Amino acid sequence: MVSNVEKLLRIGNRLQSAMCVFCICLQCAHSSYAAENSMEDYKALGQISFFGSIYVSVYSSASGDTEGDTDLSSEELMQYVRLQFGRYFTDIPYRSVDASRWSDPENTSSMGRLSCRVWSNVKNAPAAFQVKCQISTSDHLNIIDETSLGYGPKEKAAAIVREHIDRILEGFSLIFYRVRNES
Repeated sequence: MVSNVEKLLRIGNRLQSAMCVFCICLQCAHSSYAAENSMEDYKALGQISFFGSIYVSVYSSASGDTEGDTDLSSEELMQYVRLQFGRYFTDIPYRSVDASRWSDPENTSSMGRLSCRVWSNVKNAPAAFQVKCQISTSDHLNIIDETSLGYGPKEKAAAIVREHIDRILEGFSLIFYRVRNES
């Protein structure tokens, strides 16, 4: 005889499996949409001569702050993104510019801003993640963006998110340099 607890566990497992399949389908749909963009859509990237802001924010559905749930922290991921930025954008400098100066005439189109947002749900197993990064300028908001969905064990959350960020930044750099070479 199957107890009510066992029935609830089975239902929970089915829901988690369905959530994972749904995340994979969303990622596939987004990837095919992103492939439809032309280089013309990214032409504002060619005006960027330096980056003045690299920022990462982390959100958790389990609580208002992920720091206690996983090894994910905004500060650690921001350091990681800045390190990877230097790896992929080798000849583009990063120099922190105060937000009050983003609209200065010399910064509006030549200063790029890279931002990433990470959402996690680590309450359930497997843990689910969404990473969204974008490059903007004051003149051109959201020139390029990419969203990546994934899942995995809670213990590997930070490593999985870093892999997603790395893949996104690599893709950004390929498009960035292609636009600059075609200009």
